Amino acid sequence: MLKNYLHIALRNIQRKPLFAAINTVGLAIGITSFVFIALFVLDELSYDRHFKNSKQIYRLTYAAKDNEPWLKDVPAVAPGIAARLPEMEHYTRLFQSSGLVKTGKESFNESKIFFADTSFFRVFDLTFIAGNAASISNEPNGTIITNSTAKKYFGTENPVGKPLQLAGNDGLENFDLKVVAVIKDLPTNTHFHFDFLIPYRSALASRSNVGVYTYFKISANATASAIKDKLNRMKQQYFQEWRLDAKTILSLQPVTSIHLHSAFFEELEANSNVSTIYIFSITAFLILFIACINYINISLAQSTKRSKEIGLRKILGADKKQVIFQFITESFVHLLISIIISAFLLQALLPLFNQITEKSLTLDNNRSLLLLFPAITALGLMSALYPALVLSRFNPVLALKNTIPAATLKTSTLRQGLLVFQFAVAVVLIICTTIVFLQLSFIRNKNLGFAKEQVVVLSLRNPETQLKYRVLKQELLKNSNILKVAASHTVPGEEMGGGIYRMSTAEAKNNEPTELESNTLFVDEDYLDLMNISIVAGKKFNKENSASEANNTVLVNEAAAKTYGWKFAEATGKTIEYFVDRSRGFQPALVAGVVSNFHYQSLRSPIEPLIIRLAKDADSAGGYISTMTSLSIKIKGSDVRQAVTDIKKAWDKTNKDYPFEYTFLDERLTKLYSSDEKLGQVFSKFSFIVLFITCIGLFGISILTIELRTKEIGIRKVLGASVRNIVNMLSNDFLKLVIIAIIIAFPIAGWAMNKWLQDFAFRINISWWIFLVAGLAVVVIALLTVSVQAIKAAIANPVKSLRTE
Repeated sequence: MLKNYLHIALRNIQRKPLFAAINTVGLAIGITSFVFIALFVLDELSYDRHFKNSKQIYRLTYAAKDNEPWLKDVPAVAPGIAARLPEMEHYTRLFQSSGLVKTGKESFNESKIFFADTSFFRVFDLTFIAGNAASISNEPNGTIITNSTAKKYFGTENPVGKPLQLAGNDGLENFDLKVVAVIKDLPTNTHFHFDFLIPYRSALASRSNVGVYTYFKISANATASAIKDKLNRMKQQYFQEWRLDAKTILSLQPVTSIHLHSAFFEELEANSNVSTIYIFSITAFLILFIACINYINISLAQSTKRSKEIGLRKILGADKKQVIFQFITESFVHLLISIIISAFLLQALLPLFNQITEKSLTLDNNRSLLLLFPAITALGLMSALYPALVLSRFNPVLALKNTIPAATLKTSTLRQGLLVFQFAVAVVLIICTTIVFLQLSFIRNKNLGFAKEQVVVLSLRNPETQLKYRVLKQELLKNSNILKVAASHTVPGEEMGGGIYRMSTAEAKNNEPTELESNTLFVDEDYLDLMNISIVAGKKFNKENSASEANNTVLVNEAAAKTYGWKFAEATGKTIEYFVDRSRGFQPALVAGVVSNFHYQSLRSPIEPLIIRLAKDADSAGGYISTMTSLSIKIKGSDVRQAVTDIKKAWDKTNKDYPFEYTFLDERLTKLYSSDEKLGQVFSKFSFIVLFITCIGLFGISILTIELRTKEIGIRKVLGASVRNIVNMLSNDFLKLVIIAIIIAFPIAGWAMNKWLQDFAFRINISWWIFLVAGLAVVVIALLTVSVQAIKAAIANPVKSLRTE
């Protein structure tokens, strides 16, 4: 019996190849899209779950009433907690640094250097290729490196026992290292990655004020909520010993939730967000569901065409179950062909999908992927079940007489409802894609308040290059391709760093100044000119008096002036005080001027108060020592390549022992929105897919609908209907459905995009024309899809139409 059903299924495919192609291609595209998105979602959900005891690993976070939550704090907290809470089985502190690593003649600037407690591997289990976790405990200056780092420095040689030299940043002294072990590269689905792991005691044990990340592995029977309560009760007693503020609130964050549910400014790496996962998941199921809708619609539309076949089978003894099984078998054949096509598409398009999503996804050894195909098969067969049930209910006598209507009211309404749903989804995705790209265009073209074009940025990673930046600056200014050079401790788009400021006691109301945490930017005397940041009131830093001004003069932005309640013209000459440390307290500084607001952070953030201080080699009062870690170079736009070559020559002349690395400021700023660019690209691709699947389904249904109305069309033509009348009649039925879909889609798309745009402090306004253009585009595409067959039917010979049985 099964063999007979398979034979009938293949024969029907041969008899109706167009409809078979529409069904299989639509399902294949739907399955391919579903699997791609599922791979992405499963990878995002798997972050940090590869650790053996991932459910017991937590990260310590800090919060206070008047400040944003933070991640890094003093090292004394972790051992203080672990000594008093038995639920804390192990802890490790992480300090991320960078520096120049040398071996023989090779040297590389490395940014993924981690200092950690030797208990690191008791919290995070990683795979060792050579050596073991105990190796780092027995060697004070030992380092564990990853497999890719070992190949980078030592090729195929055994790296264990080999020496390395580290010229550290962040105030670290230079010291020799010895490779004691090699581990496998950390999986990509980990919220941090390092190339070098060095014992914490090697360089940081004596630095009590350095900010570290703290992780705990708690006992299996403990709960994070109970531990949090104990932590905060204990903190009240030991906050001074732990060097914490009494108002600080401690919390524990599950390591498995960091990637999707954490957005601290000090994250070790950029995280994703769970909203993206929801959007992608919904899109995946919608695409697959729309492909299944095509199958249901075309099957129902073919019901009258196959009524005689069904009636004959029933008269010959086939019962309802056999008819249902026959149609499910046909569906399974279509689904099997679709899966085979999808397998080829997945292999061919995976590199492109990885490029768009910036992932390294594979189809090999992906156990999670095996769970998808039963789900796809179940959904495919469910899409066949309803048409099978409808067709199996046909009365055999009426079926043989061909008196069954083209579609019952119920199935006709269902088909129309499914078409409306398909087009509504397509319109929503088109509107969302348009708004995402308009917002990204707004970001790219918005005046940020400074000049970002033709600015080359050199990273002065090492203390020696930082101390010699003025020598390099003078060498660069000798070149005609270089217009200006300025140094700063960071550049727009990067972590700015903060400080605690307040109005002077004399100027504060009731002599009780309010302390405010403001972002701080250290610059040299040429930075404002290079970046073309304008002065609203007062004056810029005085180049001739820069050494003296560094200690007692600051500039504030407009946002800071407003925060202190100053009018811009009145701010000049005011005194603010900045916090040095606990022993020295606050030191006074004179406000020399007010600069215009500029976007030194992402456009997701509002412009916050900013204090600009003139950098110095050392504070005469013994306070903060600032080093210049970025050199910005304004070049002529006529020959960028030659300008970069000239910059490298100047670098090699002054810093020949250090690798030359550069970036362009505008490119760095663009990377702030890489996740949004990714979202826009994915939306655009899948919007096209949804529209394509919907249109091929509409094309198939229009053919069947016109075939069922062939005699009606012939009669209308004989009675005098023109080609235009016929085309309008056939198109209007579908046009009404598209308009209903548009009406449904508009409020949904508007709500969704307003939610997305809420993440941006600076955003576009959603204009009515976006909806109008999207709606008209879908109407035109739908009409073109239907009109091809409508015109063909309208110009056909009416005599042949009337003879049609």
